[in-house]
Amino acid sequence: MTGKTHWAVGTAAALCAARPTELREWVLCVSAAAVGSVISDIDVTTSDSRETLNRITAVAVLAAAAAGIAELWFHLGICLLYTSPSPRDTERS
Repeated sequence: MTGKTHWAVGTAAALCAARPTELREWVLCVSAAAVGSVISDIDVTTSDSRETLNRITAVAVLAAAAAGIAELWFHLGICLLYTSPSPRDTERS
């Protein structure tokens, strides 16, 4: 099967099984189904899924490296954003 066939069948099966009622549930269901249905071809070196994953991985690694370098050079406080409580958490207290 091609990647498009995997995606179509996987998404249809997920929508039939999950039966989402709200837009948020529908988006989550379709997103998870899209990833799950094409990930089966990831071990094939010539598949589009593998090429896409390689690109996503490269972009993620480069973005993380750029953020780390920016944090070291400019002291932006990126790490503090992850460790400090959010304003919503302090409002609930």
